[in-house]
Amino acid sequence: MLAKVGSLIFSGRLFSVLRDYARRLRQGFLFEYHWRWGANAGSRRRWKDALRREAPVQARLIADLKARGVAMAPAAEVLGQEGAALLRDVESLAKAFASSPKVADRIARYQSDPKDSPGKDYIVKLLSDFEMLAPDHPLLRLGLSEPLLNVANGYLELFSKLKGANVWYTIPVDSERPRQNSQNWHRDPEDRRLVKAFYCLSDVGPASGPLEYIPGSRPGGPYAHLFPLAGGGGIYSYPDQARIEREVPPGARVSCECPAGTMVFCDTSGFHRGGYATKGERLLATWMYLTPATRFGRSFGLDRSRLDGGLSEAARRALE
Repeated sequence: MLAKVGSLIFSGRLFSVLRDYARRLRQGFLFEYHWRWGANAGSRRRWKDALRREAPVQARLIADLKARGVAMAPAAEVLGQEGAALLRDVESLAKAFASSPKVADRIARYQSDPKDSPGKDYIVKLLSDFEMLAPDHPLLRLGLSEPLLNVANGYLELFSKLKGANVWYTIPVDSERPRQNSQNWHRDPEDRRLVKAFYCLSDVGPASGPLEYIPGSRPGGPYAHLFPLAGGGGIYSYPDQARIEREVPPGARVSCECPAGTMVFCDTSGFHRGGYATKGERLLATWMYLTPATRFGRSFGLDRSRLDGGLSEAARRALE
């Protein structure tokens, strides 16, 4: 330890290291304050005072999320008749993307030499980071719909923030190829509690890279002690996979295999992995909902010139 400090002093980096450490302490304190007493507390009060309509299927999904951290139901049941058009629009958008030259080119490049494809290149995304979206974009219209916000807000017990929305196409890979990045067990670092919603547009079987989840890895669970993240301030990291495999038996995991047309909700602050597809395509639309205490901003730009007064209170707050 003394040798490390001496090395920092000698190199002139001690001040920058101390400054970075102080910054992280300050960020952690501010996050803790806003989680307990600040932004989240105010949002929770407003949510409790608001008039809400939760259909029975939405109430069941919220109960399942609170009990296990993961919940599934047919999207048609979640959205109801009023949301049928929203589902059709997203489905048309996603299927046009899946058959586009962009996807075909990425598949060809990735499968020709996957070792040279860094990051999540096995997932082709419709939208790039910070792409500008209008409020009437199909992904935003569905992500801001009352049923999806009811589930996310009901689980978080406050008015949540919509961080991102996208369509993912997962490229099948050789079954002997090692897992990489989010195909490994990890926690999403954006918040202490959060909700990801997935609209599965293709059948997801055991070889299609299904979402796998460890319910007991959330706070209070028997596996919460495994590689916990600093609340709201972590970075994506992939801890010792062998230890997780050793300490978490297969019976303590959930594999979200489902037919096309299923909606999956998950608190991905718990350990999860997915995208290890070896047969068939995996096509889905996805949304992420965070609490107001998060330090992570939106992953899309918003064309506010086209906002109108027709948004619900929950939708307006999701875009704040």
